[in-house]
Amino acid sequence: MTTKQKGVFLNLLTTPKEEIRKAFDSIERSGFYDSSMNQDGNTLKSVLEIFEQRKKDGSLDDYEEMCNVGPVIYGTGGGHRYFVYKDGHIRFSKYHCHCLEVWEKAAGLGFEVK
Repeated sequence: MTTKQKGVFLNLLTTPKEEIRKAFDSIERSGFYDSSMNQDGNTLKSVLEIFEQRKKDGSLDDYEEMCNVGPVIYGTGGGHRYFVYKDGHIRFSKYHCHCLEVWEKAAGLGFEVK
């Protein structure tokens, strides 16, 4: 099953790393994924650390309550926002991007867009 099938989205926990890298680098810029894995803040690295900590302390069920919709990954320059849900799926926020072409590209790469 590919993430491009209707209703199947990129998932930080289950989608192969290279597919996630390609999607983020295609929307943001080449090298975004690697950079985001090496920085703190609203980055891929931080979101993965949150998942790991919640799994260890058993609070993954409280995850969305504690983080509203989930932690946020900021795109290059902080313009785009990606929300990660407790099941790991990634939503591209169309409210932080006003370009229909980018929405379509994000959806085509496997992000949930809403």
